[in-house]
Amino acid sequence: MAKQHPAAEFIQRRAWKPAKVEVEGVEYDTTFFDWYELEAKDDAIVAQGKALSEDQQEDFFGHARFWTTDFEEYFSGDKHDEITEGRWLPLAVLGLGVNPDSFAEMNNDGFLALVVEGGAIIRYHQDEDVVQTVCESVDELDTQLDIEMDED
Repeated sequence: MAKQHPAAEFIQRRAWKPAKVEVEGVEYDTTFFDWYELEAKDDAIVAQGKALSEDQQEDFFGHARFWTTDFEEYFSGDKHDEITEGRWLPLAVLGLGVNPDSFAEMNNDGFLALVVEGGAIIRYHQDEDVVQTVCESVDELDTQLDIEMDED
């Protein structure tokens, strides 16, 4: 059974649609996503690879793309334990166009996460190594959506 995201309705309306979020007076291009869905997709890729013969696995895993692993490398870095231990639940990346194939060639302005205990929304940028509180809850998250979103 798939995990239910605590901000499921918010994510469902906004995932992979152009958005902008303001943090301390700075506006960022923002791409929201369902972290649990991304983990499930990566788990499916792992299962697919493990079903192959040993000699095929090395080639398969050498070419497989894992969104959550890339997220750790490009966004969460040393703070990834906050995610793997369930304290932060990533909601969005900042500075990224919709549906990326890779984080390598993009602006990286950090990410937004839901602090699981308490519900605040924070911004973290690994180069700055600063955690900023954006708002106290997902309901307060001031998101300005592009016109395409309003037409849905």
